[in-house]
Amino acid sequence: NLNYLLQGEAPDRLAILKQYLALRGFSFDEQETFIDCLLDWTDADSLRRTNGAEEEALYKPANRPITSLDEIPLVRGSAPLLRHPGWRDDLTLLSGGPLDLESAPAELIALIPGIGEMRADAFVRKRQGQDGVDGTDDDHIFQDMNEVVATLGLSQDQFSALSGYVSFRDPIVRIRSVGTAGNIRRVVDVVARKVQGGNAQILLWTEK
Repeated sequence: NLNYLLQGEAPDRLAILKQYLALRGFSFDEQETFIDCLLDWTDADSLRRTNGAEEEALYKPANRPITSLDEIPLVRGSAPLLRHPGWRDDLTLLSGGPLDLESAPAELIALIPGIGEMRADAFVRKRQGQDGVDGTDDDHIFQDMNEVVATLGLSQDQFSALSGYVSFRDPIVRIRSVGTAGNIRRVVDVVARKVQGGNAQILLWTEK
């Protein structure tokens, strides 16, 4: 959740965001510029950060939390992210905040301090089952958080230190349905909140 990473300018959360941007090809200077511009876009004041941008001719930050990913292209310094075609699949504004271990890809789980690539890869391999795909019949169903911690190879104390960065079974989920008929392909993305009783509240529905 991008707003979660920016909220309060917490150094540990911003460090995760910087690692994500580096993963997506940002140079150090590009990271500093984009993050400062994001912070100037989302804070309530008009004070410009060192590498940021406040209101000027043809540029007007919203000065509030981001309400749609469609705002990202409007933020100065976002161009390197926009060149990565999957950036919208990486980010959200609707989840509880921390990265959901039930569905996040290994490359993003590896950004969390103390986990790293080896633990993230091993965890996702077990989660996905033999076919290596999430959301299929052979997925491993974790019985409880203790099993999640053990699969990650962490002690309870180590995992407790990560509690602000990760979650498991976030009530907000995204469902993607892809259908083809001849040369026609249709994709439906639904973001929903799971509620008690097996029902769901639809938060976002897009078709393309």
